[in-house]
Amino acid sequence: INNQEFENLVLRDDQKIIAFCRFMEEKDGTGQPYIHFGAFNVDVPYQSGKIGEDFLAPAIELEKQRGLPVRCETNPSNPMLKKYLALGFKQIGSAEEFGEPEVKLEIPVESEIEKAALSRFFLSTPIDILSF
Repeated sequence: INNQEFENLVLRDDQKIIAFCRFMEEKDGTGQPYIHFGAFNVDVPYQSGKIGEDFLAPAIELEKQRGLPVRCETNPSNPMLKKYLALGFKQIGSAEEFGEPEVKLEIPVESEIEKAALSRFFLSTPIDILSF
C-alpha cells in the first residue's frame, strides 16, 4: 500500500494485517525535509506484547537510512511515549492539536561517527529482528 507521497509498512499474521505504520517525507517551516512517522497501530488481540515493538524498531531503522530526521507526535499520556523515547526519539517541542496536548518528537540524523559505531555493534551482535 505505497504511493509516491507515503509508505505504509504492514505486518501480517497469515493474511491478516496485525500491525501497520506510515512514513511520509515532508518539509518543516524552514523547508528542511524530514520523515514523518505516524498511523502506528497494532490490532487489539496482539497488543500488550512485543509484536508492536519488534515491528516498529526495524521499521524506524529502515527509515533512518534515508538520511533524514524522523519525526512524530503523540499525546503525552500515550503509553507508547516511553517506547518512542526508548527507540531514540527526543522531545523537540509540545503543542495543542484540536484541544489536546501533543508532544513533538524527533530522531535526528546520526553523525558519521555514530553510524560507524552502530555499524560495528550490529555487525558483531547477532540479532533476530522479527521472530514470531
